[in-house]
Amino acid sequence: MLAGVASRASPERGIFGDGGGGEVRNAALLKYLRGQLGQSAGSTAFGDFKEQNDPAAPTTVVGKSFPYEIPGHVNPATIAIPDNPSAPLKGGPTDTTHNCSASAPSKAGLSVIESLLRFPGQMSNALVVGARHSATGHPLAVFGPQVSYFAPGILMQEDLHSPDYAAEGASFPGTGFIELGRGEDYAWSATSAGSDLTDQRLELICNPKGGPVSPTGTFYEFKGKCVSMVNEQFPDITGLDHRIHLTVHGVVQGWTTARGGKPVAVVNQRSTYNHDVDSVIGFLRFGEPALTHSAKSWMAAAAKVDYTFNWFYVDNKDIAYYVSGLDPVRPSFVDPNLPTWGTGGSEWLGFLPSAKHVHEIDPPQGFFDSWNNKPAPRFSASDGEYGYGSVYRVQMLTAQIRHQFAVHHGKITRADLVQAMETAATQDLDGLTILPALLRAVHGRHEPAGVAQMLAALRAWHATGAHRLLAAPGDAQYEQADAVAIMDQLTPAVIKALFNPLFAAGGTNAGGYSVFPMGFVNEPFNGGGHLGSA
Repeated sequence: MLAGVASRASPERGIFGDGGGGEVRNAALLKYLRGQLGQSAGSTAFGDFKEQNDPAAPTTVVGKSFPYEIPGHVNPATIAIPDNPSAPLKGGPTDTTHNCSASAPSKAGLSVIESLLRFPGQMSNALVVGARHSATGHPLAVFGPQVSYFAPGILMQEDLHSPDYAAEGASFPGTGFIELGRGEDYAWSATSAGSDLTDQRLELICNPKGGPVSPTGTFYEFKGKCVSMVNEQFPDITGLDHRIHLTVHGVVQGWTTARGGKPVAVVNQRSTYNHDVDSVIGFLRFGEPALTHSAKSWMAAAAKVDYTFNWFYVDNKDIAYYVSGLDPVRPSFVDPNLPTWGTGGSEWLGFLPSAKHVHEIDPPQGFFDSWNNKPAPRFSASDGEYGYGSVYRVQMLTAQIRHQFAVHHGKITRADLVQAMETAATQDLDGLTILPALLRAVHGRHEPAGVAQMLAALRAWHATGAHRLLAAPGDAQYEQADAVAIMDQLTPAVIKALFNPLFAAGGTNAGGYSVFPMGFVNEPFNGGGHLGSA
């Protein structure tokens, strides 16, 4: 039974509930920036792009900080930079199955086509309003756990009741309980949080007998000893052999070199590795009325979930928010954005206690909203997250909630909250944020007639909310389709004008710049389908 739950929990963990593990990619970017700008300026630029703790970043909890992963004076000796961090790794689990190595760059931390401000495909949202802003005097919730499209579907609807369990809602098939849904008199949902659960270590390869070291050796240094990896080999149903190598930190992703040619193994150390079943405790508590019967008791259940999620709760009196995850506590002298040596001097110091996780009940602002944004001030972005800057799509939800408060004198209905969600869902983030700055830059200039006509279309589009919306369900074009089309050409051109001088030397790809660990925002026709900004 537990094995089945664990195997079915893997998609939930791997797709939605994990974060971090991009340190080698970051090392490649840092090395490139230092090469382009010099040691000091390159390091500064890396920090600017990383946006680990931008004070202007929109957050779900407002006005209250939850410091996590704030490094002190970093010891340079703990940083482990591969000689060529952008080079493909040798060996490892990615090349043991025919054609599987095609995915190696995204796993090994090389140049990948993700996005600096283009957000992940699983873009869940939540809007929760407290009792004092509700027309009925009871809290309101509109939950949108957007798990993208999978075949077969990744969620199923269940209604489960027993003497000790009463819940209905969405379940990952095979787990046997409700992950997102409602109990007897309360409801809960989640968005992916992406907190930093995974670190990349460089294990220094050694030879227990002395002498030469193999480029893909399976002995490594740990706490002054040369110890053996656990080496496993097993066939799959096609007869192909899979080879897995394990160290004290986790699964070997492959081999490369560091320190001027010394062989090293790149290992992903994930806090939830071998603990996939542990989160069952929290999920079960969500649906047990004897254990979950208030905002505070619900938080106790959320604290038992090791995967990294933003959890939201509502009952007839209160609303609540809790960010779950088995968050490692790292030494203050370690840089959380770069690889560390696995020799034993930079080990985790335990895990963040539940009281220090981001959490709040009945917030002063009267509502919670989330669209996978930063949870709270000073709760650091993981090493793999580059988007927690001053502009984020959750601002569209926040603006619409506040608009509903304003037009309804601070008391809204469930329909009003749905309207806030639906309005934000059709807006274009570029059109709301980038476009006003561009229009200000050309204000007062004399433009040719064609350019003036395009600018007029863009101004009109922005003035009406910058929507990507059909006039009627059967229409083939957006309303104000000319402005949308202009924006789709304008945004990539602006990106190139701003960033080509710095990044073009590292190569370009369909998602942006090859050297950048994440691509740039909203490629208009990525893979033939328009994504928009949300």
